[in-house]
Amino acid sequence: APSVSNLEITPTGPKTADSLTANYDYSDPDSDAESGSEICWYKNGVLQPALNDTLIVGSGNTSKGENWYFTIKPKDGTDFGTVKQSAVTTIVNSPPTASNLQISPSSPKTADSLVASYDFNDPDGDIESGTEIIWYKNGVLQGSLNGSTTVASTYTAKGDEWHFKVKPSDGTDAGNWTSCPVNVTIGNTAPSVSNLEITPTGPKTADSLTANYD
Repeated sequence: APSVSNLEITPTGPKTADSLTANYDYSDPDSDAESGSEICWYKNGVLQPALNDTLIVGSGNTSKGENWYFTIKPKDGTDFGTVKQSAVTTIVNSPPTASNLQISPSSPKTADSLVASYDFNDPDGDIESGTEIIWYKNGVLQGSLNGSTTVASTYTAKGDEWHFKVKPSDGTDAGNWTSCPVNVTIGNTAPSVSNLEITPTGPKTADSLTANYD
C-alpha cells in the first residue's frame, strides 16, 4: 500500500481572500502511480462533503476565524494506505482597502472647503475603525489636518495644490496607504460688491454724482 507524508496547507496564515491548497508527498513501494486517493476537508472539525477529493478550497468557502485541515487516504489504484491528517490552519483577518478616492469640489475656489471621500472595502465584512487620513499642501504634509475628511476654506489660498492619502483600517489590521489620483488646485474666487450708493443724497443739477460701493 502507498503512504503520504509532509502534509501541509498553503498559504501559511491564509486570509479570507486566499484559496487553501492541500500539499503532500506520495510514496509507493511498488512505484505504482497514485490513483483513487481520498481527500476530505474539515471546517471547525466538521466534514465538508462538497469538497471531497479536491486539492483546492476556494476563498468563497472560508471566513475569518475558521479552523481548517484535511485528511488523505492514499491509494495506488489497488490498495489504500493509512489515513493521514494535516495540521490545522486558521483563517486570519484580511486588511481592508480604499478605492475611488476623490476631493470635492473638483475645481475648488478659496471660499470652498475641501472634502475627501473614498470607498472602504473589507473582505471579512468588518466595519471601518481607525482609518488614517493625511493631507498635503504643495507637497508638504499638513499635520494639523491628520484624521480629518474636511479642510476648511481658512486653510487654503489661491494657487495651492492639495491632495490626500488614506490608510484604511478595520480595527484589527490596516491596509496600504492609497493616494488620491487627482490633485486639486485652489482657483480664483470672483469678487463681490455691496453697499452701493450714489452721493450726494438728494443731488441738484449743479452736483456731480459719485458712485460708492464696498
